Amino acid sequence: MLTACNDDVASAGASALLEEESVVVFADTLRNIRSEIFMASPIEYTPDSFLLGECVRPNVGTIKADILAQFTSPEGFVYPDSAQIDSITLMMFYRSWHGDGNAPIGITVYEMDKETLYFDSVYTSDVDVNKFCSLHDSTRVLYRDKIVVPAVPKDSVYHSTTSSYIPRIIMKMNDHYAQKIFNIKDFSSKEAFNQLFKGLYITTNYGGASALYVYDICLAIHYHYTIPTQEGSSTYTTLPDIKYLHANVESRQINRYTYPERDIIYGKLKDDATRDYVLSPANIYTQLNIPINDIKQRIQSEVGEKRPYVNMASLKVNVLNGDIANNQFNLANWARPATSMMLIKKSAFERFFTKKELPSDTCAICSNLSVSLDEKKQYHYSYIFDLSDLLTHQQRDTMSLDTLEMLLVPVKITTAYSSSASYVSAVQVEQAVTSTILSSSSDAEQSMNIEVIYSGFSDKVLW
Repeated sequence: MLTACNDDVASAGASALLEEESVVVFADTLRNIRSEIFMASPIEYTPDSFLLGECVRPNVGTIKADILAQFTSPEGFVYPDSAQIDSITLMMFYRSWHGDGNAPIGITVYEMDKETLYFDSVYTSDVDVNKFCSLHDSTRVLYRDKIVVPAVPKDSVYHSTTSSYIPRIIMKMNDHYAQKIFNIKDFSSKEAFNQLFKGLYITTNYGGASALYVYDICLAIHYHYTIPTQEGSSTYTTLPDIKYLHANVESRQINRYTYPERDIIYGKLKDDATRDYVLSPANIYTQLNIPINDIKQRIQSEVGEKRPYVNMASLKVNVLNGDIANNQFNLANWARPATSMMLIKKSAFERFFTKKELPSDTCAICSNLSVSLDEKKQYHYSYIFDLSDLLTHQQRDTMSLDTLEMLLVPVKITTAYSSSASYVSAVQVEQAVTSTILSSSSDAEQSMNIEVIYSGFSDKVLW
């Protein structure tokens, strides 16, 4: 379910019919924005892809990601009477990786034997895996130490449509567990099936230089059965078959993150007065403190008795990661900056993502990483946010608010297309490993100011 961010601004973008001399226009630079590092508590995520692995960065610390996956049931499915199990394989497909593609990763798979996942329960990204798995019970280990080199996928499958190879990981489950899963015959409902097959916990126990971006996980149940060679015949033909169980939107999954040095890294970054940082999936963001009451008074003092309206307001946030276009920055210490960034009211942060809301010009504003080239042919990177409607709304808001607190959060934007236009259909907190280095508000040369053009309308305006 998708909803819009629910700040109600009915007239913020209204057009007006103006009489002569009914409007005055001003241009200004709004200063005194203050920025600081903010560490958010983990919130619930609904991933459409998964990060799996462990990466160690000198300036970022260690980030480890693993997966708890529930699988869909083949509702109404019935095995043939003569069916016998051959094997069960776990397959994971990935598009890319973070870090060193030639660095090996060791994957281990556990049975979720304690508890399954429920749609009506809230699971944050730091969920305690011990609630679901008996990690110290060796019988619950279904596959141990699958060694994968991301850039050299041995189990790749050829895709005839795209004429390319799809990186794939295949792990054959032990025979005891394969028989256990095959013995489940209750496919009457998803709930009944998931009580019998609670799911899998997929983690890594080797490697610290790379992590996979997994987009599909499924179990392939290989079995065979026999049928008479022909009607009434005493001879039989053996037929192989496969049943696939997918971890998809019809089931629950958790992309679990651990960040042991997060508090230490947060303290070090907070002490840097010249730069701000946005790190994912560490939930370390930059908070902007906008002196909204001072801005309201400044605008009102200029327009006098006229009704204020912000025609244009642009906030530029400068990125200091280096020459991204030519990949000239220290990738060993820092990841690439986020492709998309959201400026969102701090008070709306948790609600926005847990309720899957959509961007709003007065609550949550998105911007893509942009690049410009100066006269010295040097690249400059930034996020540019349109604050016109936000400032107009705040200007007309009668509630007393000295400072407007907003967060810079890296996001993944899903775009849908109609016959006439494109639109944002979903926004998620970015799960990929990103490190965005920003010019802080204390940077005299690249400070965070709002360039604004605003108007004052007289009572002669015909709305």
